[in-house]
Amino acid sequence: MAIRPPNYNDRGFTLIEMLVTIAVAGILMGIAIPSLMSLNKPLRDGSLQFKNQLSLIRSKAISSNKAYRLRPKFSTLAEYPDGKARNFVVEYAGNCRVPENTAAPPAPRWQVASELDLDLPQNVGIPTISTTLPIIGTIANPFGEWTGKSICFDSRGILDDTVPLPKIIIKDFRGDNKAKVSSFDITKTGNVDINTYTESTLSIFTLIPINSQGNPEF
Repeated sequence: MAIRPPNYNDRGFTLIEMLVTIAVAGILMGIAIPSLMSLNKPLRDGSLQFKNQLSLIRSKAISSNKAYRLRPKFSTLAEYPDGKARNFVVEYAGNCRVPENTAAPPAPRWQVASELDLDLPQNVGIPTISTTLPIIGTIANPFGEWTGKSICFDSRGILDDTVPLPKIIIKDFRGDNKAKVSSFDITKTGNVDINTYTESTLSIFTLIPINSQGNPEF
């Protein structure tokens, strides 16, 4: 019996088939690209990280019956690897009024909880130039606001405000999205509200209203 050779079809795509394929690919890209861009919002991610970190250290304070605080990792901008103040450390002690470890006589009063350290996204950090925000007003140097200050919750989870709190602002230095700056309001019981701002002119910002779900817009 003769073996029949395989029947190969060497017919290629027609022009119409190619155009339809390209059109479908274009539609899929048009749907996918905005979705991917919405995922790339470092200010949103950093703001939520910061808020969640405050909730976490408050919970740790209550569960351990100790005071927990959050402060910038370094005291000068030059010490940050990429020149942006975006790294924070968490420490604990008997109460929020325990002296610093550098105070005389030297003693390890504040212990480091390195597992709770916070690193914001690479393009996000505390601004160092004068920043003017609605209601808050002009802050000459938001990073300088943190000098000698921290956010501390006592063993009952109450925010310590015996020392004026820093005005908490973080900025998206890349600035590809609508929101350029976030500010944080913290109540005595640890509730945190985030406000976002778009930059209207150089270092002057306009408040972005919250959305219909009551969440800040980024």
